[in-house]
Amino acid sequence: AVIFVNPTNAEQTVTVSANATDNVAVASVEFYGGSTLKGTDTAAPYTFDWSFTAADNGTNFWTARAYDAAGNVSTSSAVALTVSIDITPPTVVISNPTNGQVLLSASLAVRGTATDPGSPTSGISVVQVRLNGGSWSNATGTTSWTNTVTLSPCANTIEARSLDKAENYSEIASNF
Repeated sequence: AVIFVNPTNAEQTVTVSANATDNVAVASVEFYGGSTLKGTDTAAPYTFDWSFTAADNGTNFWTARAYDAAGNVSTSSAVALTVSIDITPPTVVISNPTNGQVLLSASLAVRGTATDPGSPTSGISVVQVRLNGGSWSNATGTTSWTNTVTLSPCANTIEARSLDKAENYSEIASNF
C-alpha cells in the first residue's frame, strides 16, 4: 500500500504507472480507480496522472488492464493508495485575560492554547492575536502560546486564531 499524506487541501497529483508486455505489442493500458475507468495510455511507459483532493481521503484501489491488438486483456492485482489530508480546522482558546477582566496595566501577556483535532492531523502552524480589530500578529508558541499587547484606556477586544499546517483556520476566539 502507498499512503499519501499531504499538508494541504489543494488538489495534488500523483502518477500511477504500470508495466505491460506482450509477445507482439501492447495496444493500450487502462487505469481504474475502483471500478471506474480513469484514463488510458497507448505508449510505454504507461502512466496516468491522478489528481486527488481531501474528497479522496481513505483507501483507493487501483488496477491496470493491458490490451493487445488481438483484444486479449490482462488485469493487474489491485494496489491500495491511501489519501490522508487534514480537513478539520484547529481550535484556539484564550485563557488570559478572561472575559470582562479589569486590568490596571496597559501591557498584557495574552495566553492560551491551540489544538489540531481530527484524524488525520497536520499540527498547529501558527497562532495569531489581534487587538481591537487591528492587524494579526504571530504569538510565541503553538499548542501553548503567548503574545504581549498594549491595551487602550477603554474597553478592548482581544481575538486569537490558529492555523494548522494544512492551511485550515480555527474559528476566532474573542475576549472583551
